[in-house]
Amino acid sequence: MAMRCPNVLAVAGVVLIALSLAFSPTTASAQQYTVYGPTLELTPFAGYYIAQDLYTLSGSSAYSGSTLGLLNDFMWGGRLGYYPKPYGGVEFSYTREGSDIEVSKSVGGYNPSSYGRVNLDTYEMNFVGRKHNLTDSKVTGFGTIGFGWSVVKPEITLPPNPVVTNPDLGSNTLFCFNFGAGANVAMSKKVDMRLEARWKLTHTDISTGTYGYCDYYGYCYTYSSNTYSSGELTGGLTYKFGGK
Repeated sequence: MAMRCPNVLAVAGVVLIALSLAFSPTTASAQQYTVYGPTLELTPFAGYYIAQDLYTLSGSSAYSGSTLGLLNDFMWGGRLGYYPKPYGGVEFSYTREGSDIEVSKSVGGYNPSSYGRVNLDTYEMNFVGRKHNLTDSKVTGFGTIGFGWSVVKPEITLPPNPVVTNPDLGSNTLFCFNFGAGANVAMSKKVDMRLEARWKLTHTDISTGTYGYCDYYGYCYTYSSNTYSSGELTGGLTYKFGGK
């Protein structure tokens, strides 16, 4: 799968910033913004979904190497976390992501354009570890790892054709795994601004090298991997309930 270099650099940059915040020297004033005791945390968020290509045209034709890919787009969702201690807890999250389908260059009767959209509703459980006592007492770095399921709903819009009509592809539920890092910036003891970057791997149930799709004009595409990789850059507000 292909991912543009600036997208990789953006994710790497956010992760490096979060890690540098998390492992900065400590100060005693960090306790000013620390909530002790079991807490519930609610975080609505929005951000930027970093997509990848889906299929690559195979063969020796002039169109070989053309891609059927997804475009980067807006995403949103929410997280509900339970933290028995200040340094870690578990979160349940819902994420709504969507991406337009695009052909990279003319392939047979398909010119470069958008040919539909793929929507994903993802449900995940994540384990979060935090590092308190930072140089800036308002900032808490964290790392997260988790798993869940994505309900994938493609909507295909084909060019006008007397033989081929727009298919209803239904939906598929696919297993996914994610990891990431970020930082919480305290606005008060009970409200944080949360910034993070995540990398997600979704199992597609399609193996490398198998023909996954042949269009009406006879051009066949091969899926580039049995996992689909994507990135997320998000920001939101965390509201804390309970604790002292």
